[in-house]
Amino acid sequence: MKDEFLKAEDFNVIIVGWGNGAKFPDYPQAVSNTRLVATQTNRLILELVKLGGRMDQIHLIGHSLGAHTCGLCGYLLKGKLKRITGLDPAGPDFIMSPPIVVLDKGDALFVDIIHSNAKSLAEGGAGMFNSSGHVDFYLNGGKTQPGCHDGLSAILNGGDLKAAVSCSHGRSHNVFIESINSQCPFTSYPCDTYANFQSGRCLSCGRTGCSVLGYYSDQYHARGKMYLNTGSKLPFCGYHYGVTIVGAKTPETKGLISLRLKGKWGDSGFVPVTKKDETLKGQAIFSHVVVSPAEVGDVEEVTIKYNKLSGFWFSKGEESYAVEKVDVVSGENGSQYTFCLQDKELKHGTEVKTVKSSAKYRC
Repeated sequence: MKDEFLKAEDFNVIIVGWGNGAKFPDYPQAVSNTRLVATQTNRLILELVKLGGRMDQIHLIGHSLGAHTCGLCGYLLKGKLKRITGLDPAGPDFIMSPPIVVLDKGDALFVDIIHSNAKSLAEGGAGMFNSSGHVDFYLNGGKTQPGCHDGLSAILNGGDLKAAVSCSHGRSHNVFIESINSQCPFTSYPCDTYANFQSGRCLSCGRTGCSVLGYYSDQYHARGKMYLNTGSKLPFCGYHYGVTIVGAKTPETKGLISLRLKGKWGDSGFVPVTKKDETLKGQAIFSHVVVSPAEVGDVEEVTIKYNKLSGFWFSKGEESYAVEKVDVVSGENGSQYTFCLQDKELKHGTEVKTVKSSAKYRC
């Protein structure tokens, strides 16, 4: 993170190293140590101010226990710091704790929080789900990150629980680092729930406005809960598109529908719209937010593909599924596109390409 900051601007970066005080597995002691580290950091900042430093130019960033350490330090400084960023603040032992020891929006002039592993400890989570900043970003819903196993599946599959938790818990750190010098903005949308965001109901900035996750979030006026999705590997940032697929009159099946968006600026590659074992009913409507690693621009062409679910005769999918049309909405600029397939039969594993329809034409 320090290197990315120094690439971006002329900063003074101070790293508070307290690894020995936060070692696994003595978590209760590590929680207690956050108070000591916060007090020591507070004293350092007061010395910097004596030497000419300014509170309103200081930005604290902390991950997990470090997020609450920053919060307590900000509290001791009477909320005068410019900004505190909490990267998946630790949940265990903090959810029911007094406000003084939990990072919240009273600890600095601006507090932004990224949630990436906000599940209960029993579920293999390490973060907090409650929103407590001026703006809270729920990364991929804030619980389990793409490309990471959740805690329960790690145990059931004989995997490493600690590694599984670290993967999602550490993703908040990864995306913040990426945001510092990324050309991709990590656009985030206001919404009441992740389910509504996933279904495409919140893919606009509305009256409250959008924000961007990461280093530049303080340049936006939006406040409250924000949602965004990312890819499963570096670079994580992507561009959101709302996709609605309208099924034709066709037999029910099970399988995965994926599509590829092509435009003036780029190509999304194939991205899933449904789950691989989703029940696809005739004349059903499937709405989902997809993330393109590339900014496509004006969407000119869609390629759609159906893959049936493999399995025994009573659980496998049919050989084809028919689609009436595909509607696409850009989350970046709100542009809408319609692609008519005219009840085209999608055969298993076969790609079907179509260009956008005229604005005056209805499928």
